[in-house]
Order: sequence, then structure tokens, then C-alpha cells
Amino acid sequence: ADYTPPPGATETNYYRRMVSSGTCSAVYSNVVEIFVNPKPVAILSGGATICPTETAILKVDLSSGTGPFEVEIANYGIESGYTSGADIFVSPPATTTYSLTRVTDANGCEVNAPSVSLMGNATVVVRDLPAITLQPADVVICEFGMTEFEVTASGTDLSYQWYVDDGTGFTPLTDGGMYVGATSRKLSIFGALRSMDGNLYHVEVTGCSVTQTSADVQLTVNTNPEILSQPDDITVCQGFDAGFKVDATGSGITYQWQVNTGSGFVDVVNNATHSGATLDSLTVMNAVPAMNGWIYRVIVLGICNSDAYSSFAVLNVTPEPQITTQPVSEEICEGLMASFL
Repeated sequence: ADYTPPPGATETNYYRRMVSSGTCSAVYSNVVEIFVNPKPVAILSGGATICPTETAILKVDLSSGTGPFEVEIANYGIESGYTSGADIFVSPPATTTYSLTRVTDANGCEVNAPSVSLMGNATVVVRDLPAITLQPADVVICEFGMTEFEVTASGTDLSYQWYVDDGTGFTPLTDGGMYVGATSRKLSIFGALRSMDGNLYHVEVTGCSVTQTSADVQLTVNTNPEILSQPDDITVCQGFDAGFKVDATGSGITYQWQVNTGSGFVDVVNNATHSGATLDSLTVMNAVPAMNGWIYRVIVLGICNSDAYSSFAVLNVTPEPQITTQPVSEEICEGLMASFL
């Protein structure tokens, strides 16, 4: 005869067989003892966020069944001789989710997924190592301007640190003054000074104790035009040349001389009268009295679109002497005086 335990049976039951025939006395078999072992009930837990090559811990808590157990976990394998709650160490190469597929206890009672007796899952997230995907680029700005250096990187839980080399070697930056974002992917510079021209910058991107360093980039700070020495008034004799000169500094500067002959300033052009109209020195050739009192100035232009105007310089032309009345010959007697006007 066969016996199937009823669902949920957890007790030990005893059975015997009675055999009877007609009016004869019944005969009973030996007592049969049946042990009903509960099936395992397991819950998987654990998981963590780790860096590559690090380990995470899984646990299987077994509230039913007889140990030791054989536990089979998807994406891991089989753990034999397992004791409830013991650590299972995993080190996946990429983010992985684990779940129970089978548990067998010491009595051979087995539960296979899917089953309400196999519960829980655990995910181990593996961080991505840092990698710079877009390097920062050189920047050219004007003095007192604003600019940014920016890096693009892939990876998990990244940190950033910008460095500057002002000629004495690279040192880490901190927020303050003209710098904002020293520990972010974007470094902002406000009010750049001419002393920062030629500074080098790079950023270190760190994740999982691995650091990637960007390429070095340069900051070029162009300066506004600035006049260091003004042109002076000059006095020349008629027919001579006169010269005006300015001393200026700035990035990419050019010059344009202007003259006011009585009707306002106009640009000087190179011709028979002027030479060097777009240089730092202007020559007025063969000055004539009609030029007396002409006023000159120069505009110093730069690539930063901030022009500098010089002070005025006056041309004074002294006319050459002219004889208006010629002396005439005179005849006198001996011993007398003669005069010429």
C-alpha cells in the first residue's frame, strides 16, 4: 500500500494494517512509523555596491528543513554543506542579480524555483572605473573676463580635483577668489588677470581608488591696449619734417593716427604729407605754415575691443623768414656814413 502525507503534515504518524476473513478474528500488521520532514524554506539577502575585484556577501536564511543544505543560486552556482545565515562571498565582474533556484536539505527534501518557499534576491552593483571621454580645451580670453575648463568622464561615483601650474609646478585648486568648481567637472574662472597668462591646468578624475589625469590645457589672457608714453607737441621750421610717437602695450594692438585741421578729427592716411598712419610713429613731411596748429592723436586698438586714445599733440610750424624790402645801392661822398634798410 502507498501513503501520501497530507499537505502541511509535520507530525510523525503511526499506522498498521488489519486483515479479517469471515467470522475469524482479525489479524493486525506491525506498527509502521512515518516521519514527515518539512521542505526547506529559504530567503536570499545581501548585495552591495563594490569596485571591480572587491567582494560582496550573500546570505541564505533557512527557517525550515534540516541542515546542512545544498543551495543553488542563479549567476553564482552551488554551495554545498551550507549552514543557514553563513556568508557567501561573490566578486562579479559586472553588476549582477542573484536569486535562489534550488535548496536541498540533509534529508533530501528539495525545493525548486519558482516556489513560495524560495524568496528574495540580491543585487551586487559593480562601479565603473573612471575614463576621460572628452578632454578640456585651451582657452583664450581678455583680461578681467570669465571662462571655463570642462572635462567629460564616465564612471561611477567620480570625484574631481583641478590643478594649476603658474610656473612653479602643479598645485591643487580650492574654491575662492577667482576660482569656482575646483572639485567638480567644470572649473570656472572669474576676472582673469594678465598675470595668469600662460597658466596650465589639468584635472584628476578618481573612482574606486583609480585616478585618470586629463591633458594639460593653457589659459591665454589677452590684455587691453594701454598707452605708456603720450605723443608730445612739436615745433618745426617750414619745409622740415615733424614726428609724433606713442608707446603702447596690449595684445594684438594696432594704431590709427588722426588729425584735426579745424573741422574735427579724421583718420590720417599715408600720402605726400603723412607717413606711418597706422604705426606707432607718424611723420609729417615738408611742413608748411598752413599746418600750424593742426592737432594730432592716435587710437590704439586691440583684440579685446577696448580702444585707448592718446592725448592731443599740436604741430607748430615756424614760417621761414622772407625779405619784404630789399636794400638799395647808395652813393655818398668820402667821409660820410651810408645806411641800408
